Amino acid sequence: MPYFFLRNGKKQWGRFHNEIKKKYNQGYQYNAKFDIASFYDNIDHNVLGEILKKYGIEDRLIQLLQRCLGAWKISSNPCGNLYNKACGIPQGPSCSAFFAEVYLFPLDEIMRNYNSVCYFRYADDINIMAKSEIECRQKIVLLDLIVRELGLIPQSSKVEINKIDKIDKFINYTGQGFSKIVKDYKINAHITEKNHNRLKNKVKKSIECGDIDKTLFKFSLFKFNKDLEVKKLILNNRNIFNSFFDGVVVYFNKYYSDDEDVRNFVYDHLTGGSSLYKYNKALLFEQYENIPFSQEIINSNIQEKNYFWIVKYYMLDWLQRNGKNDLIKEICSENINYFIKRKGLHLDMKNGEIESTKYLLKKNNAMFG
Repeated sequence: MPYFFLRNGKKQWGRFHNEIKKKYNQGYQYNAKFDIASFYDNIDHNVLGEILKKYGIEDRLIQLLQRCLGAWKISSNPCGNLYNKACGIPQGPSCSAFFAEVYLFPLDEIMRNYNSVCYFRYADDINIMAKSEIECRQKIVLLDLIVRELGLIPQSSKVEINKIDKIDKFINYTGQGFSKIVKDYKINAHITEKNHNRLKNKVKKSIECGDIDKTLFKFSLFKFNKDLEVKKLILNNRNIFNSFFDGVVVYFNKYYSDDEDVRNFVYDHLTGGSSLYKYNKALLFEQYENIPFSQEIINSNIQEKNYFWIVKYYMLDWLQRNGKNDLIKEICSENINYFIKRKGLHLDMKNGEIESTKYLLKKNNAMFG
């Protein structure tokens, strides 16, 4: 695991804010905000391979990665035709975040060569700080060109250039407010009504303005109290919350697992063959505990067109929770994916299947001597 995965995120966020303040005090008082549309969905596998090769990764490893990404991104249209896409990586897994950072590293290298501006990037959100508005505009044009060269789509409509009047207001010390809420949550296992309403109003305002604060959304979903208004906010803005689905699953599972509206939401998600976020289905199967068995859910997720193997992988957990051990064996026997087969064997072990236990022990002895 790369060492920077283990860095203290809170400390890094504080350093990020301090660096912005430092540059502002040095006269960089204009800021340009730049965003990339559907970043994960447009990462080009070939470009990613070229970048990895540039930094010394062996060809055989790059080819293996590209084969895996190609298998995970086989897509289908409503008519059932399959398309082997050479772009896009799954959202959610830590390795995806790593490859996303690798993909934008050439952009970082180029932008850091320009001493006349300060370049800041958090995932695919980019800020340019400069001493004049014209300098910001020039570098935004450069950013646009580089991003397009990487096969990505600049979110031109979201480019903003502003003069910073109050630096504390600009960086919006959400980290300090979050720390108080985390402390409150740890002590009481929930947050005060005042903090809850403050978070809820910030999320509502973010949606109304169309300027989604990713950090705020991710944080709030794990800390919200039970609230019918929050439930409706999520259900009525599904397209927005699809990008923060791990938090959605945790919130609904904790407070609304028996709610009819939420059950319909879960059912629609699991039976929607055209879902853009296959990883979200996997999250539901893995973490949402109260999903009754449904043959339609099975049919919607075991066909070949449902390319994303991790959906089937966690579907096995759902089947076990519903006592459908025969179906688990059937799916595993028909699937050639190594991880799915291994998962099936582990579930057999839990169910007391002696032959599966012997098989796994034999495999492990062969691997580790």
